[in-house]
Amino acid sequence: MKNILIAYDLNKTGQVYDSLIQAIESYKYYGKIQCSVWYIKTNQTATVIKDYLSLFIDKNDSLFVCEMIDCDWFGIYPNVAKYIQDNW
Repeated sequence: MKNILIAYDLNKTGQVYDSLIQAIESYKYYGKIQCSVWYIKTNQTATVIKDYLSLFIDKNDSLFVCEMIDCDWFGIYPNVAKYIQDNW
């Protein structure tokens, strides 16, 4: 399985993140690293994930999906740090 980083920026004032967050949380393995940065573990490619998640954002928003091969961190939520360590 692949370790994937997802980052997004919803650029229109007043946008609701709920449908995008639900889409990210539909993956079996996920963790919220920062407000708009998530970790997931999946067999899907970055392109497949990007295509799926882009259904839940507007055309003026941005979305970044990347397969991670190594990572380290400072100051992220302790439960997410443990989750990443346990599932890497």
